Amino acid sequence: MQLLNDSWHTPGYCGPTFDAILCWPEAPPNTTVRRNCPVSVEHVVYVKGEATRYCQPNGIWDSVGNYSSCRPFGLEDDPITPFHAEIMYWIYVIGYSLSLVVCIFALLIFVHYKSLWCLRNIIHTNIIAAFTIHNITWLLFALFSLHLPVASVSEIVSCSLPIFVLKFCVCAAFFWMLVEGFYLFVNVLFSFHAQKIRFWMCSAVGWGGPAILSFATVLRDYHSVIFAGCWNWRQTHLDVIIIIPILIVIIVNIFFLLVIIYVLLAKLKLTTTHEFARYSRGIRALIVLCPLLGINYAVVLFHPNNPYWLSLMVSYFSVIISSFQGLLVAVFFCFKNKEVQECLQRSIDLVKTSFKIRAEMARRRKRPFKVEKVLSKDLLPSFGFFRIPRSFSTNTEEFKYPSAKTSSAAEALISKGSARYSVPVVMLGEDGRLFRVELKSSAKPQNSTAF
Repeated sequence: MQLLNDSWHTPGYCGPTFDAILCWPEAPPNTTVRRNCPVSVEHVVYVKGEATRYCQPNGIWDSVGNYSSCRPFGLEDDPITPFHAEIMYWIYVIGYSLSLVVCIFALLIFVHYKSLWCLRNIIHTNIIAAFTIHNITWLLFALFSLHLPVASVSEIVSCSLPIFVLKFCVCAAFFWMLVEGFYLFVNVLFSFHAQKIRFWMCSAVGWGGPAILSFATVLRDYHSVIFAGCWNWRQTHLDVIIIIPILIVIIVNIFFLLVIIYVLLAKLKLTTTHEFARYSRGIRALIVLCPLLGINYAVVLFHPNNPYWLSLMVSYFSVIISSFQGLLVAVFFCFKNKEVQECLQRSIDLVKTSFKIRAEMARRRKRPFKVEKVLSKDLLPSFGFFRIPRSFSTNTEEFKYPSAKTSSAAEALISKGSARYSVPVVMLGEDGRLFRVELKSSAKPQNSTAF
C-alpha cells in the first residue's frame, strides 16, 4: 500500500497501481513488469509462476495483468527439485545424442543400399528421419538457449521456430508409426492388397497430417507467439490439437497390435507344438512392436499429480522413453533387419577379400624366387636378351631376342642354325609381375621348363 500512498510519479511513466490482486510499481513506457504470483486469491493457493503487466508507450497500464502463468497448488504436479531437473536434463542430452548417432547411421544404410529400397523399408526410413530431425532440433535448441545464448537473434527464430519443428516432428513420428501399423496389419490379414499401397499415400498421412496440425497450433496461438512471447506458447507444447490425434493414433495402433499378435499366435499354433515356446515368441513380438508403434509413449501423455514419488517416477520414465525412442526405432527397424544384416555382411566380406588380395600381392613383391632373380638379371642378358617395358594391355613383362646383331653372345647362340622353334618360359619378377621369355632354338626342344 506504500506504492498507492505515494501519489507522485515520473511524467510519461505508468504510475503505481493496484488491480485488486497485486500492487504494480512505477514502470517506464513500453515495458513489461513481472511479479511473483500472489500467495492466495479467493482462498486458492498459488505456489509458482509470474504475473505480467504491460506499460503501453503512452504511459498507460493494460487494463488487467496477465496471470496465465500462475498455477494453483494441487492442479499440477509438484515442482521438481533442481537436483532432479539437472539429472533429467542430462538424460535428455545423452539419450538424444545416442539416438541421433544411431539414426544417422541407419539413414545412411537405407540410402546407400539400393536393394533395401522397398516400401516397407522406406516407411522405416521416414520414421527414423522424423526422430533424427527432432533430436537435432532439440540439441541445437538446448545448446543455444542454455549454453550459447545469442542475443542478436529474434525470439521467433531462436524459440518459436524450434518449438514449431519439435511439435511437427513429434506428431510426424506418431503418424508414421500409424502408417507402419497399418502396413503390418494389411500384410498380415490382406496380403494380396498390400501391393495397392503407394508411397504418396503414406507421405500424405505421415507428413501431411502433422503439417496441418502444427500450422493449426500456430494459427490458434498466433497472438501469443507474436505478442506474449515464445515461452508462453512453449508451455502448451503438447496441447489439445496435437494430443488428441496422438491418442487416436495410439488407440488405433493398439488395435493393430492385438490383431497382429492374435494372428501370430494362431500361426505359431500350427507350427510350434510347445505352448511355452509359442507364447514366448508372442511376448517377444509384443515387446518389439510396442516401441515401434509408439504404444509405450501413452504413459508419457498421462502424468499423475499425486503422490509426489509416483509423479517423479513417471517423469523419469517419460524422459527416458522420449530421449531413447529414436534409438529403439533405429535398432529394431534397421540393425535387427535381416536384409540390412545381409547387406552389411556382404560389404564386410568384400572388404576382407580386398585386404587379402592386397596383402598377397605385397608378399609376392617382397619375396621373388632366387632362380628367377639370377635368370632375369644375369643369364638372359648375357645371351643378348633385353627387357621389354611392361605391357599396359596384359600387365606383364617379357624378354625378347633382338632382331639386329647387337651381341656377340647372341650371335654365338644362334650361329649353328636358324631359330625356328622357341621355348616359352613364364617367370615372376622382382616387382611381383609375371613375364614371358622366349628362348629360340634351331632344333625342336624335347622338354621345356617354366619357372
